[in-house]
Amino acid sequence: MLVGHGMVGQRFLEALAERGLTATHRVVVLCEDGKRSAEVAEDLRQRGYQAAIVKGGMKAWAGDKMPTLPREAEEFHGPRRPGPLGQ
Repeated sequence: MLVGHGMVGQRFLEALAERGLTATHRVVVLCEDGKRSAEVAEDLRQRGYQAAIVKGGMKAWAGDKMPTLPREAEEFHGPRRPGPLGQ
């Protein structure tokens, strides 16, 4: 699920619930550099969620040559976004 920074808080929790994600599910929070995702993950943990982050965010993920797009044989669920990570 792609969530903008302004959606963090009650609306984010509502979005999780709308998708059937409760505190019993593990949630991975990811941002560009890992700073905002750490704050959001901590907030989720305080609310009882099992939340994790990718240390260093997408910059670290891409810098480690991890995939940023699904492989041809994989199904993609989510929005496609313009730019180097969404092409």
